[in-house]
Amino acid sequence: MDAFAQREEEQILKQGIRTRLLCGVSQGDKPLDFSWTKDGQPLSSLFAGSRGGVNVREVDADSSALTFTNLSAVHSGRYECAASNAAGVARQSTQLFVQVPPFWSIEPRDVSVLAGQPLTVHCQADGYPKPNVTWTWISSGKLFSCFHPPN
Repeated sequence: MDAFAQREEEQILKQGIRTRLLCGVSQGDKPLDFSWTKDGQPLSSLFAGSRGGVNVREVDADSSALTFTNLSAVHSGRYECAASNAAGVARQSTQLFVQVPPFWSIEPRDVSVLAGQPLTVHCQADGYPKPNVTWTWISSGKLFSCFHPPN
């Protein structure tokens, strides 16, 4: 069997869109059997129930499609398609990165503190790519800012 007709090493896509990964062979004896994995795990063991908006379907005798109806962060990962027949197996993989706008995983809250005492305000932002967090405050009429790059 020959390698896949379509090759993309990585794809960066936006959250909420529909997309499809195509997998096909340009030559090889039929019948062909297609299977998909995400991060080394069979799709059948992932995206339980409605399979998380992920559907696999045979396009024709030479290709298979993995369709995402509503991309989210859980869909980020390495997807591999394997096409096999009696003569062997051909594999192709792509890394899928889903861009997710910044959101608070730990939202900062108002706090009170006595003058002269230390103050700690907890927050954590998530998303892809990892967001930067910048703190800004006013003290004695002066504006201060503190930048925290992503971990």
